[in-house]
Amino acid sequence: MKIIDSKRGPYKKELQFYYGEIDEIMQEHYLKFKKDDVDRNKPAIDMDRFFNNYLLDMNIEFDPQKKDIGPDVLGKTTFYPDGLELIQISNLIDKDQNLGRYNFTLAHEIFHALHHRPLFGKGDYSEIKCLNRDIFPAEGRKYNLPLHEMQANSGAAALLMPKDIFIQCYNNERNAYGIRSNHELLENQDRFKAVVGYLSKTFNASKHAVRIRLSHLKMLQDETGHSVESVEEILRGMGVR
Repeated sequence: MKIIDSKRGPYKKELQFYYGEIDEIMQEHYLKFKKDDVDRNKPAIDMDRFFNNYLLDMNIEFDPQKKDIGPDVLGKTTFYPDGLELIQISNLIDKDQNLGRYNFTLAHEIFHALHHRPLFGKGDYSEIKCLNRDIFPAEGRKYNLPLHEMQANSGAAALLMPKDIFIQCYNNERNAYGIRSNHELLENQDRFKAVVGYLSKTFNASKHAVRIRLSHLKMLQDETGHSVESVEEILRGMGVR
């Protein structure tokens, strides 16, 4: 990871990660929180406990009172001059009705809090406000996500679905159907949709987050020859959000 001057904004600086670094960083946080005691049958991370038992020691706080934090704003991370980071989640998200969406939004903001202070001047008061389109881009609409938002989406997916555990769960579920290759699974859309649903439930993540994870890990691309874009098109056609 390195900090460079940004020529594309919206901030004066930007972070660059080497390939796979975000996966490594977020999986390390996951394992430290779990104290390396991971139940492979129930790998989902409890985001509230993650805050209370892990992040508070890092001077990151979470405001549990959901508020109106701006039009179409789902999450906000505030960077205070004294080093404190405060995360807020919008009242637009109902945790009880959509735990996967809540978890992904919270994990997205956590990545900002952990890594994006260097985008701002030292000692500055700054905010990152994340719109719905930043965290859950609308299908079929062209919108170039800012780099820091793409990184936060990748980081959120990596925290909720750590690479090694996610791949193992995916392979186990695929093989349970008697399917031995990703290409064969893609040709059976009902089975593939069932696997995506299983991963969503297992990791308490939205199907949207599962799609991000499958795309970023290129789990389907190498074996099938499909591009990432064509895999995403298949997923969208199956109603995976």
